[in-house]
Amino acid sequence: MGSASSTLYGDSDHDRTFKEGEACVGLDFGHSSSKMSMAYYLGNSNLPHLHRIPIHADNANAHVLERQSDPHQLLASAGRYKDIWVTGWLSRECDQRIPLKSILTYIAGTSRKRIMEQLPGGKALHSIMEADKSLNSCTMRRLLVEHFQQLHRFAESEAEGKGVKIKVVVVTFPNYLCADEMDDFFEQYRDTLFEIIQPSWGDHIRYEAVSEGQATALYAVEPCDDLYSKGPRKKRLQDLFGGLEASEGLNLLIADNGGSTTNFQSLGIFLDNSGEVLHSQSNVPVGIATGSKGGSNTVNEIVDIEIRKKLWRHIYEQNLAPGQLAAMSRNFDRRKRELDYARGIAPITFTCKTVEGGADTVDVVIGGYVIRAAIEAAFNPGIELIKKEIERVTNLGKDFAVLFCGGSYMNPGLWHATSKMMEGIRKNAKKRNIVVNWAFMRTEPYWSSAVSAGAALSMMHLPAAESLLLNSALGI
Repeated sequence: MGSASSTLYGDSDHDRTFKEGEACVGLDFGHSSSKMSMAYYLGNSNLPHLHRIPIHADNANAHVLERQSDPHQLLASAGRYKDIWVTGWLSRECDQRIPLKSILTYIAGTSRKRIMEQLPGGKALHSIMEADKSLNSCTMRRLLVEHFQQLHRFAESEAEGKGVKIKVVVVTFPNYLCADEMDDFFEQYRDTLFEIIQPSWGDHIRYEAVSEGQATALYAVEPCDDLYSKGPRKKRLQDLFGGLEASEGLNLLIADNGGSTTNFQSLGIFLDNSGEVLHSQSNVPVGIATGSKGGSNTVNEIVDIEIRKKLWRHIYEQNLAPGQLAAMSRNFDRRKRELDYARGIAPITFTCKTVEGGADTVDVVIGGYVIRAAIEAAFNPGIELIKKEIERVTNLGKDFAVLFCGGSYMNPGLWHATSKMMEGIRKNAKKRNIVVNWAFMRTEPYWSSAVSAGAALSMMHLPAAESLLLNSALGI
């Protein structure tokens, strides 16, 4: 958890914990999709090989696959399709959809309205359960089991093809679960997730958990054999640490803003003469909040609610053709990626089809001010959290760097707002003789797999014996 004292280790401090032929799977269970990566050793190399697990279509599961540009994501939502609750590809076409991660949060014991309503699909889940008694705890568990069974098939198929056996599965959880207000909910969330995964993945596998912030940090600093990140990693380290005074170590903040949460991790970094990370240690003080709710999917939900308000009569009278609300939601999700809310947003018009016998189409106009307010409501909590942590690190009086990760930074408005914020921070830090660098991971290949990749790498090494006297392994 974020407040624990933890250590990341560079290559020179590593001892293998896995034999050749054994693999660790990192599983990033997100609000939009699930992603998996696999780490294992090849030959005598002391660097773990990192492999992203693709989601293949075959005759058994083609109907539930999201056909998208990134072949490493499995859609993680449930929807009502012809009076049956389904997962995967079919749920994409459903007007009533709930992220499976919000469903897991609910059945794990967080039925508190205040918390659920801050998660994508949380408000809808409560209202749908009141109207549709078929969406009960048994149904929700079935949907989750089906999702993780699909993931298991893909992981086992890939492991067999690589000639390795899965020894450990590391699942990730959002940092906000460790906040004081959540009491012991992290344990409930983790244990419920393990309970759902274990029957299909097997008792022979060891199950561990790491926070999303810690997993992203591991991917950012942990050396590994990865065809896709070798070049980008070298540039990333240069952008982050070039020109900083590193003789006594550096501070690195990693902010991950995803679909529904912002997670951050703070590290103390030591570099070797080549600029590679030699050693790093978590330096998040006890009691510091390391996560907040809100992200790109939160924006979608707010706009979806506005669309439904404008169409309430058509929805009540069932005048809309099936799938039209889902189509408008996908339409906005695509267009949202081009919206620079910092520079103004024009109104967006959505057109939907009606059922046979009614008017051909219905137009819905969502004002630019509504969209901007939705974006700010979703992103501002994370921005304020990051500002507070940057202020704390600035007060340490040392040079530092900030790495921004996660799909929300693909939004040009958030990217511009964050860049402007960092320019101001750099200017103020310079007055105190502190140098600040920052970088965005959004231009790197497969940036979306950072969390699953870091989770897979988290179990691949033990620290050197002298380090064990001081610290524990990261986040496990």
